[in-house]
Amino acid sequence: MADFEFPTSLGDYKGEDQTKNKTAAQIYKYLTTVSTNLIDEPEKLNECTTWLDFVYFSIKNGNTTQQINNVLSDILKNQLDKAYLGTLKLGSERITVFLACCYLCWHNQIEQQEHIKVLKSFVKYIKISKLIQECFSMVMSVATSNCQSVIAHQIVAFLLSQNNEHYFNNLVVAFSAQNINCVPLLRRLNRQKLENEDEDTQIRFQELLPTSNSTFIECVILEYLTTIKPLYAKTSREVLLQLVRYLPDFFTQNNILHTLLKLYDKEQWMIRNTVTMTLGELLRQSVFMEDVEEKLLQLLLLRTHDSHVHGRSCVLYALKELISSRSVKLNAEILYKAVERLKDKSSSARRAAISLLDSIIKAYSKQYGIMTFKSSQLEKNRKLLELEKQKLIEDCQNLQEQLNKNQIDIKYYLDNLESQLNSCRDREQKLKAQQVFQNQISIAMPDLIKIALSNIHTESKCVLQVFTTLMINHQEGMIEYVKQILVLVYQAELQEDLNKLIFNSFVRNYSKLIKLVEICDMLEITCLEQLFKSFKQKNLQLKTADVWDKAWDYLKQQKYILPNLRLIRFIGIMDDAQLYDKLCYLLRHLKDTKQFSEITEIILIIQEIPVEDVHQIYIKEIIKSLQNYDGSDLEWFRACDTFIRFTVEKIQKPEITLLEFLNSIPIANIPQLMFASSTIGLKLYVYSEKMIKQYRKEKTQPLDELDQMDNSIQEHMDGKIKELQDLFEKMGDLSEYSSSAEAICKNMITDSYKERNLMIDQISVMSLLQFMIISKSCTVRNIKTIMEILDCQQVQSIIKCNIITMLSDIYYRYSDLIDINKVLQKMDDKVLKVRRTAIIIVSHLMLMELLRIDASQIAKHINDQDQTIKKHAKIFFVELYKKDSQKFYQVLPDLITSMAHNYQVSEEDFKIFAKEIIPLVQKDKLQEQILEKFLNRFDIFDREASLKNRSIMQRVQEAKEDIIPYNPVQLTAERECVYLSYCLLYLKFHLENLRLLVTNFPQYKKVLKNPIIQEQFKQIYQKCRKAASSCKMNARKTEAIQQSHEFSQLLTIFKTNLDSVDPQLEKLHSTSHNQPQQTNQQQVTKPKKIQTQYRPPKKNTKQQIRIPDSDDSSSMELEY
Repeated sequence: MADFEFPTSLGDYKGEDQTKNKTAAQIYKYLTTVSTNLIDEPEKLNECTTWLDFVYFSIKNGNTTQQINNVLSDILKNQLDKAYLGTLKLGSERITVFLACCYLCWHNQIEQQEHIKVLKSFVKYIKISKLIQECFSMVMSVATSNCQSVIAHQIVAFLLSQNNEHYFNNLVVAFSAQNINCVPLLRRLNRQKLENEDEDTQIRFQELLPTSNSTFIECVILEYLTTIKPLYAKTSREVLLQLVRYLPDFFTQNNILHTLLKLYDKEQWMIRNTVTMTLGELLRQSVFMEDVEEKLLQLLLLRTHDSHVHGRSCVLYALKELISSRSVKLNAEILYKAVERLKDKSSSARRAAISLLDSIIKAYSKQYGIMTFKSSQLEKNRKLLELEKQKLIEDCQNLQEQLNKNQIDIKYYLDNLESQLNSCRDREQKLKAQQVFQNQISIAMPDLIKIALSNIHTESKCVLQVFTTLMINHQEGMIEYVKQILVLVYQAELQEDLNKLIFNSFVRNYSKLIKLVEICDMLEITCLEQLFKSFKQKNLQLKTADVWDKAWDYLKQQKYILPNLRLIRFIGIMDDAQLYDKLCYLLRHLKDTKQFSEITEIILIIQEIPVEDVHQIYIKEIIKSLQNYDGSDLEWFRACDTFIRFTVEKIQKPEITLLEFLNSIPIANIPQLMFASSTIGLKLYVYSEKMIKQYRKEKTQPLDELDQMDNSIQEHMDGKIKELQDLFEKMGDLSEYSSSAEAICKNMITDSYKERNLMIDQISVMSLLQFMIISKSCTVRNIKTIMEILDCQQVQSIIKCNIITMLSDIYYRYSDLIDINKVLQKMDDKVLKVRRTAIIIVSHLMLMELLRIDASQIAKHINDQDQTIKKHAKIFFVELYKKDSQKFYQVLPDLITSMAHNYQVSEEDFKIFAKEIIPLVQKDKLQEQILEKFLNRFDIFDREASLKNRSIMQRVQEAKEDIIPYNPVQLTAERECVYLSYCLLYLKFHLENLRLLVTNFPQYKKVLKNPIIQEQFKQIYQKCRKAASSCKMNARKTEAIQQSHEFSQLLTIFKTNLDSVDPQLEKLHSTSHNQPQQTNQQQVTKPKKIQTQYRPPKKNTKQQIRIPDSDDSSSMELEY
């Protein structure tokens, strides 16, 4: 200890500066010596007058190590134990410093075991010490720093037992701090047993408690509520929920509840959500009177209109928990709010409303049982009950009068009628509740279907869950709504949820499944077929086998024939011992039926049978059935088309069967004959073309030695090709059947359209177009007629749509004969169906590279009023980018120029276009090329400045003199520059892009005087700042650090360039009247060499960028 110079007394101690230069080794050596001396001769503690001061400031300055902490812990524990036993006598001055050392040791987290020993000794000592007031702050720090420990709770209980108002107030403030969970302490003070606590500990602790702690607990809760801050909102929510869960009775007091509800006035939504969740927990605890609960529930219902989306969502989820736990009665107002919030503009609030609605449906079904979905039936039942109730009331009155007159004791009968009357009242109340529920569900259904069909899959899944709940509770009328969401089967994210809905609600209930199939149209039937295919993929054969058997049973009973045939087709041919008998019955039914829709389904069923002999048997009966024309003409054409496709795909030498079928059609049936001949010709034409290519491909393949020796294989292939070529030529001869179609089509142009048959016209046009695909000569003869029909205003839109669709196939074969401009004109047709079809066909031809036109003709429709047209216009550019990104890069600048000059697209419409299309470019290199091309296009402003319109500076001067108001987007050149600036905003700005912005500044310097363009470049600067911050944070290696430094330097130059633009124009358009800042006269010009790739600067090398002023008379240099 000779190396140290310690003061001899506390008064001579000069402060903590004496310990700052002491090393950890010196401190450890000193403490070891002190420890040895104190253990050997404990009475020498008073003689070491400075060691406590030294230890205190050493710990405070952080000069300790783990070894020092361990030695110090032993010393303190030993001395505290001796002080407790009375063998150690210290002065009050020394005890204060001694306790400070204890606190600092504990606060610095000595090893856990040692820490507990010191803290226990510390607690024992303060109980017998008379210096609590002097070291109260240290005691409070120990107690509140780890307020969940038993020792800290013992300290608090001891201080409360002193009955000192100063201690009480300080404890209230300390234990209501936002970052302290005071629940365990308050639970102990409330004499509630904690989990994981033995009985002895609980008894010992209660002995330390004062007689009443309710005042302290109440004050802590009030202080806690008044000091909640947004920073600790999450912690506060957890604390309050625990308080409500363990100490709910305290919240029934008016002052605490009033203080809690006042937090709803806070601006922070997290605090309001804390109050909402607390109220929900209180209502679940059922601690209030019924009238108070009703008022709190009304308050929660009012909070569904909270200004913040998270506030509304939290209230809806709180109501859901109350309904699920049956903490509140079923309330029509809650149902109203759930249905109302389905129209919320926020997705999270809508999800919460859907979840609440699902809970309400389950609660209603449990309370009222199975409910009908027909409002008319509910109303009818309610009226019948009212009549029955009125009759019972009259009987009661009559009995009462009879009792008064005759003085006869008929009390028994009167009581019986009274009970019946009460029963009627209960039933009436139940029916009213059901009717309210039904009306609200009917109101909610359109919104639910709209949400389900949206692109937000999380919401769609919630809606499917609601539909499942309704179907489980046997809601009639739901089938009509379920069929509207069958299209979700084509969305992979929702397919599994939809499968559960259909499988659990319909496949297991065959009667519902039959009704669903019966009301579906062709699109929905296709969706159902896809669903059953997914059932097969998921190995649900056992359940679908039950459907298969029931469908055949119903079919034999002549019930729901068409739906059962469709279900059999959906499931497909299954292994069945009685399959032959079932097919025989199907054949007998085919002979008897006159419904062409049933014939279509039978054809599709037998198409899956692999045996060709069975096909031949059915074909004869199908041909006979199709000769009957008693059914619907439209269904006949569908059955005929299905039969022709089946024959071509499954029968060898299909031309023989199809020509036989064609000859069986009477000549008098002109529409049927035209349709059958054109369809047969087209199908066989395509079939022969396909087979010729296949045989030629096989012929070119190398043969093995045996096949080369056998010439019969080559001869067989040559014979097949010759046979197919003859068939190919015969199909051209079928165009002789087109004479009737040609005559009807020509008559469509000249006729007044007063008494025309739409079906005949439609079949005639379709047949003629199919003949034109087969025969070039037929195309030459009739293309003019078809174009005139397309231009005729009296022709129905469905016929025009068919013409546009078929013209794409004709254009593929005979492009030199088709004037495609006629089709392009229909892209602007007033009729929605025609415009939609034209856009789809033209975009398809462009993607197939069969048509080369300006892409702006598609781009202008990206803001069409019709959502389908918008979708297809966007899909066109997405597919174009996927197919050839380089071509997309070449098309995009010209596309913007075309939209600015040729099509007067508004700014708002173009913003939508830029937001949807520009982000498609993902590759950095491609973005650099597009950015450079965009920047080079800004010089169009100079080229267009001498147009008939005034220049921008002339208009600025006129605006200053209030002659003519300035229009920032008046010239088409300016329009293009503005549109280009909108596109730049949606690009990514990394180092190379920022370098391009700096080096190409002269290209867009003048256009920055336009306030719209200047605003866009300011937003670009903000994006560059974020990118620079991200680059700086992620910079680890030397190259990355240099890159970050260069990024920052370029960003500074870019900001200087923006500030150097004359802000006078911006002053004219500023909404405020503040004076603009002074103009910086320094601008950046393009260096002679531009780095297209990043090259880190060499050491001690300066890259200079010349920054001339406005008159280019001086320059300065910047290093980066």
